[in-house]
Amino acid sequence: MRRVCGTLGLAALAACGGAAPMASTGPVAPHGVASVRLFDGQNAELTYHIPLLAGVTTRIEARLYAPDGAQVMSVPGATDATFAFTPDRFASVTTVVGQPLDRDVTPLAAPGSSGQLYVALTFLADSTTRTFGPFDALVH
Repeated sequence: MRRVCGTLGLAALAACGGAAPMASTGPVAPHGVASVRLFDGQNAELTYHIPLLAGVTTRIEARLYAPDGAQVMSVPGATDATFAFTPDRFASVTTVVGQPLDRDVTPLAAPGSSGQLYVALTFLADSTTRTFGPFDALVH
């Protein structure tokens, strides 16, 4: 019985969170970036819901992923991110010096307001841009 419960528990855990992403072994060309996932300063994933506290600044990091789910650790020529919320006045976004994929986000909207975040990546080697999103946000 313990083996059955343990197996079911592992299956349920895998269904909820899936396997942890693997890190890529080397640089990935810009066209090799298939998705973006968002994380806060405590390493909590925000991809499916960005909770913003009224009056509180949250650091959000965009992490890049290859089609196979492996995290992309570098792109030749570097990458920069632009965060844009809709509606425009939903939150202010400030660049984090030395962290091209991190932004400090402070909600401007009232608690209970919802918005969406779009992340545009600029690949500096060839000046191409790809946009990911929308990512849902809510001011608490």
